Amino acid sequence: MKATEHAGHPGTPIKCWSGLVAAASVLWGCAQAPTLMPAQPAPKPTVSYVNIPISIPLAAIEKSAEAEVPRSYGVAPFQKALHGGAAAPACGEDVGYSIERGPVSLSGSDKGVVTSVDLSYWLKARKQLPCPGTVINASCGTDGEPPGTASVGIDSEITILPNLETIVRSTPRSATAGSRCVLQPEGLDITNALMVAFDNTLRQMLPALDKRVSAALDLRTRMQAAWTRMSEPREIQPGIWLTWNPEGLGVVPVSVADDALQTGIQLRVRPVISAGTKPVASPKPLPLAYSATRDDTFKLQLPVDVQQAFVQARLDSALDIDKGGMPITMGSYKVRITSADITGEGSQILIKLRFSGDLSGAADLTATPYFDPETRTLSFPDLDYTLDSDQFLLKSANFVAHSQIRDKLREKFTIELGQRLDKLKGGLDEILNRRNGNVQLHGTVEDLTLLGVSRQPNGAVFTAYIAARGKLSAEIEEK
Repeated sequence: MKATEHAGHPGTPIKCWSGLVAAASVLWGCAQAPTLMPAQPAPKPTVSYVNIPISIPLAAIEKSAEAEVPRSYGVAPFQKALHGGAAAPACGEDVGYSIERGPVSLSGSDKGVVTSVDLSYWLKARKQLPCPGTVINASCGTDGEPPGTASVGIDSEITILPNLETIVRSTPRSATAGSRCVLQPEGLDITNALMVAFDNTLRQMLPALDKRVSAALDLRTRMQAAWTRMSEPREIQPGIWLTWNPEGLGVVPVSVADDALQTGIQLRVRPVISAGTKPVASPKPLPLAYSATRDDTFKLQLPVDVQQAFVQARLDSALDIDKGGMPITMGSYKVRITSADITGEGSQILIKLRFSGDLSGAADLTATPYFDPETRTLSFPDLDYTLDSDQFLLKSANFVAHSQIRDKLREKFTIELGQRLDKLKGGLDEILNRRNGNVQLHGTVEDLTLLGVSRQPNGAVFTAYIAARGKLSAEIEEK
C-alpha cells in the first residue's frame, strides 16, 4: 500500500492496474458458461374453430317446393265416384273438379318454415234425387260463376341430426275458404266439406314434399366431401403445406331470419403448416355432430418457420459483425465484438458474444421474442445478460459500459416477418375464399398475434407460432 501511494514510484499504480486487467482476462476465460435455459416443447397445435354460417334463401326452397307440388290437380266432370257413385243402388255422387294453385310462398316461424299457397277451384257434381230417379247436376265456381278461392298452409319443422341428416316434418294447417262453395241450382253449401277434402289431399302430398326439401338441405353429403378435402394437405405456397386436421364437427340449430333458412357448421381443427414434401394425409371418419352456437369467426394457430441463417444475418447486422465487428472504447481500452451466435431452445433465445482487443472473452444474453402486429417484426425488449455474465461484467471495471451492447441489440436486432406473413395470409385468403361445388366460402384474416417462438435443440429453424383471427361465411348456391 505504501509503495502504491509513494510519489517517487509513479509506475506502480499502472502496474497494479495491468495486473487487474490480466486477472480479469483469466477470470473471463475461466468463468463458468451460463446454463442454457431448459428446453421448452414447441406449442402443440391447439384446437381451433372454423365457424361457417350457412344461409339458404327461402326462395331456393320455394323453387324446390314448386317442382314438387303440381300447378293443377283435378278430374274431368263426373269421372270420380263418391260414396259408390250416383247410380243405384249406391246412390252416391259423380263429381269432377279442378284445383289451380298460385306460387308457393315461404316464411319463418318459431318451429321452422311456413308454406302458404292460394288456391282457385271449381266443382261439378251429379246425383239422383230421389234414387233411383232424376239426375240433378250442380256446380260452384264454373258455368259463368267466378272460381272459388281458398288458402292452405304447411308448418315444416326442420331438424339436423348428429349424423347431419336433415329431417323435415310437415303438418298441414286447416284450409281456409276465401269464398263459399254453394252448389247451384240446389243452393247446397259444401264449403266445409271441401276444405276437409283439401286438407286430406295436401296431407297425402306432404311425405314427397318433405323428402324433396330434406334433399335440398342435405348437409351430410356436402360435409362429407368438405371433410375429406380438409383432411388433405393444401399447398399455400411452393413447398409450404397447410393441413387442417379436422377432428370435430358441430351444427347450429336451424332458424329462419332475413328471408333465409339459417344454420351453420363448426369445424374443430388442429391446423399445421409444414415445409418440404407433401405430408401424408391421415383423415379421420366424419364424426357425429355436436350442438354449436352461431358464430362467423375463426381462430387458427399457424406456425411460421424462419431459417437460422436469416436470424443470424440480422444479429450480425445489428452488431456490425458483417463489417468487422462493433468497436467499443472505454477510456484507453479498445474492444471489438468479433462474433455473435444465436442459439437457444424452447421459447427463449440465447446470444453468445465474443470480444477481442485489450480484453477478450465472452458474455451471454437471453431474451423472449415479442411480436409487434403493426410493424410485423419480432423484437427482444427484455434482452439482458444472464446472471453469471452480468455479475462478472460488473466486477470487471464495468467492462464496455455494460449496457451499451445490450441496448443496441434491443434497438437494432429485429426480425421482419412481414413478407412471410403476407405469403401466409395470401395462401389463407385463397383457401378461405375458395369455391367447392355449389358452396362458396367468403373469408378474411383480420389480425395476427404471436403465441410464442420455439426452436428444437440443434434445429436449423426458428418457428413463430401465430394466431390468425378472422371471419368466415359460406353460401350454398342453387344446383
